[in-house]
Amino acid sequence: MKTQLYKKTKGMTLVELIVVLVVFIMIIAIIGSSYTCSLGAVLLKTSSARIVSLLKNGQDYAREMGYPCRLCYDVEQGTYWMEIKKPRADKKDVYTKLNNFWGTLEYLPRRASFKKIYNFSQTDKDNKNFKYTTFFPDGSMDICWIFLENNDGDIYTILTFKTAGVKVFNCAPPGFKE
Repeated sequence: MKTQLYKKTKGMTLVELIVVLVVFIMIIAIIGSSYTCSLGAVLLKTSSARIVSLLKNGQDYAREMGYPCRLCYDVEQGTYWMEIKKPRADKKDVYTKLNNFWGTLEYLPRRASFKKIYNFSQTDKDNKNFKYTTFFPDGSMDICWIFLENNDGDIYTILTFKTAGVKVFNCAPPGFKE
């Protein structure tokens, strides 16, 4: 008579399979949610870096061209672009959108928005959602605070100074109250 030393198993039971699937789905959910949160922060950081780049290049562009230019923001639409003010034959100076890379209409990411924009020298009285930072041929620019925020509560603050350039903070500045 033969004795059976090992019991032969043919596979996993249905309960074991369900437990493995539940654990696997939980791991994917945890990783996926953390990835989504970090994606929003990365998109906000990229947008703030793009705005800072336009602010710095706008200052140089105005100096090189010899005409004022400005970075425009549509707060409601979440868009921004560059314009230049050139004299015209009818002696009416008007800002026109640049016809190069800098004049391209840019969009904030879907989950981000301009929280607030404070411009301490100029405002558009006709449209409160339209703000801008002006650059002058002497190398100076408007003093401006730009707050970008995403749905996760991340805030980037961009501060422009008359002649000292641009500073970026990944939070609201100390002492800021809305």
